[in-house]
Amino acid sequence: MVYPYARAAEKFAFYTALTALGRHEEAIAQWQTILDRYPKYEEYSLIEGKIKRVLGL
Repeated sequence: MVYPYARAAEKFAFYTALTALGRHEEAIAQWQTILDRYPKYEEYSLIEGKIKRVLGL
């Protein structure tokens, strides 16, 4: 059985790396696509927190 959110986890790691490269706006936009596509993803709240931190909220 394939982990149902494997693609989301892969994307999450990539977009996190974008923030390390200073590409914050791109990372936020892509994290938001994960939230939109995978509303039941178990790391949903973690992604929301990362978006808030990058935005300074």
